[in-house]
Amino acid sequence: MKNVLLSSMTNGVPANSYSCGLYKHLKQSRSGLETVWHTFAYRLFGTATDSSGTTMSVPRSDTEKSPFVVGHDSKQKMFYVELKDKAKTKKDSMAKLEYEWVRPGLVDLHHTETPPAFQGQGIAKILVLAGLDHFCEQDVLIRPTCTYVQKVLRENLTSRYKDHVEESYLSSL
Repeated sequence: MKNVLLSSMTNGVPANSYSCGLYKHLKQSRSGLETVWHTFAYRLFGTATDSSGTTMSVPRSDTEKSPFVVGHDSKQKMFYVELKDKAKTKKDSMAKLEYEWVRPGLVDLHHTETPPAFQGQGIAKILVLAGLDHFCEQDVLIRPTCTYVQKVLRENLTSRYKDHVEESYLSSL
């Protein structure tokens, strides 16, 4: 698999301006190219380059911690994080942000879900930010019907996001 670094941005600003953020790369798989988002936090994680040349975050102090990797499945219309329990005390599962195309150029972010055993770790927020960044980069209008997506937008409403949120939802943010 070959990974290609496409961008390193946080809310439309170069990621090195922030202590945390997202970056994405394309991964070659059997079904074609797949977009994969990686989270990073400079305060908690350093960086390393894997054998394909992709920069990834790695823990500085705790080698058991790893960053969440956000995948995008455009066929099932969702962003997701595969959650694996290294201690094998919890069932492996998936957190997701689901969306529907209302029409070309308008997407409805309608549902976030994180398994109870993995809640409280910021996974849903990472999914929402990855989805927002993806659709902003595609210059798609966003309809945030999920209340959690609305909450994340209120807390992170940059001009970049504001310019891509459907006007009827701006007053509720």
